[in-house]
Amino acid sequence: MARAPAALPALAVAAAALAACGPDRPPVLNIPEPTPKGLEAVRALDAPFNAGDPAAGRQAFVLCIDCHDFTPEGMPGKGPGLQDIFGAPAAAKSNWVYSDALRASGFVWDARRLDGWIFNPHEALPGTTMGFIGIRSDEKRRNLIAYLAAVSAK
Repeated sequence: MARAPAALPALAVAAAALAACGPDRPPVLNIPEPTPKGLEAVRALDAPFNAGDPAAGRQAFVLCIDCHDFTPEGMPGKGPGLQDIFGAPAAAKSNWVYSDALRASGFVWDARRLDGWIFNPHEALPGTTMGFIGIRSDEKRRNLIAYLAAVSAK
């Protein structure tokens, strides 16, 4: 009987800690913030991508952060850095080993190409070695694409 009341304060503390990380609180990520110039680049995208929310896309990037960052060297053994990815040719980083399929693709990472890739990389390019199943939410993909466009803007 004495154990149950003692456990209640610990549960209350745990519940309060989890509540602080709720959906209204963005995750803490070590990734760039969109700049005003980046926001202009998003507005210049074709519809429906120009309606994406780069701030929400930054939060959606949490789905990518296990394998990608925004450094020139990328994440060794995982994935290349995504700095300046928007508008760049696929498989263009000299310090990275890409699949034969991606090297031969001729892809340029624009909004439409990224949309298909993020939806399902294996459907967009059979033979890719990217180990990601994709994001099915149109809104989440648009936001992520807006974020990538915003942080790639010069």
